[in-house]
Amino acid sequence: MLCYSLRHIVGYDRGVSELMQNDKKISEVSDDWDRWQVTNLLLAGSMYDAHIFLEAGFRAPGVSSPGKRDDGLRSLPGCYMVTTGQQALELVERESLDLLICDQQLSDMNGFELSRRAKAMRPDLPVVLLSGSEVFGRSQVAIPQRSDVDRIFTWYGNPDLIESILQLVEDHYNAENHILGKNVRCILLIEDESSFFSHYLVMIHRELRARSLALIPEDAQPSERARRIWQMPKLLLAETCEESTDFVDRFGNNMIGVISDLQFPHAGKINQRAGLKLALEVKHRIPRLPVIIQTHQAEMKAEIHQAGAFFVLKDSEGLLLKIRQILLDYFGFGDFIFRLPDGSEVGRARNLKELVREVNRVPLKSFLHHGRANHFSTWFYLHGLYELAEILRPINGKGEDLRERMLMIIRPHIDQPRR
Repeated sequence: MLCYSLRHIVGYDRGVSELMQNDKKISEVSDDWDRWQVTNLLLAGSMYDAHIFLEAGFRAPGVSSPGKRDDGLRSLPGCYMVTTGQQALELVERESLDLLICDQQLSDMNGFELSRRAKAMRPDLPVVLLSGSEVFGRSQVAIPQRSDVDRIFTWYGNPDLIESILQLVEDHYNAENHILGKNVRCILLIEDESSFFSHYLVMIHRELRARSLALIPEDAQPSERARRIWQMPKLLLAETCEESTDFVDRFGNNMIGVISDLQFPHAGKINQRAGLKLALEVKHRIPRLPVIIQTHQAEMKAEIHQAGAFFVLKDSEGLLLKIRQILLDYFGFGDFIFRLPDGSEVGRARNLKELVREVNRVPLKSFLHHGRANHFSTWFYLHGLYELAEILRPINGKGEDLRERMLMIIRPHIDQPRR
């Protein structure tokens, strides 16, 4: 059973002056970020893997790296590169490591054995296995040794996947502090087929970074750029019913959307309708939270739509493009699309100036529809307008005066000087 209570956040009806005061308080405390990053990485793989890492800019700890993460905001972590399991174990014992990435098969042992032996020395060390094969099946179901590693990713030599793995590990580590402590948003991805989530992660992280960086002025200070990236919504990956339930229980209030498989494991066995059950639970508590359910079963389309979720066929052409379009149109990644309660579009805004124009113009029922559902707040978060997102979550009440109050709050943020 999914259970969490919706908290009451800043009420809109308190008046503009008090909301402006809240804005100032939020700005004053938002730079104090306690965060953990992967700084020392160990790759145990083939010479081909090492070549890809070197081409991507990874270097040994202490050696200057030409590669940057997050479009120049941070250096890549130092990376030890070895080709045998024994060499890897010696480094696990000797060095302070944050993450071990290993090949499915090394010359002297396989990745599962390496992980077991490494975790015997360092139980807290995250271990990720890269495999070019899909024989491992679904999460913790097809093979007993699946539980010996933290994640298995399908690896075809794409360096962007390594960036996403690093981001995922950091997001999970920082989730409690940033989502609950700093009110950062999050997206929940529930998928246990590694060939799918390996692609989804890269696509979603690319969109999140693009949104976070798009509206940062070129003359912004490095601290401002870094703050925007740290406020970027977290992407959380669950492979089982137990994991997804835990994430929704803890972080449901801060979710901006859910992308779920239809089938995933529960108590070690595949539940054929786990995604549908989760969607119904989530939509019952947060009716306007967008949920995507993707499946190989075309016959489930009507039932998924009836549950209030988007249906995506896994075997369809352009799968990633279809999911990306839903993210742009309904998760707040792209333009702000003004809709009436029946879903019909009545306006669109690419930036804050255009948003002010459309708020002035669209029917009141469209404005109230988005305000009550926290759509404005979600869009502000994804576009790096953190203070506005906090103030305008949610917009409660009735009447035209709410529209003007919102405009009075937004206008001072247009083209304001950056710190």
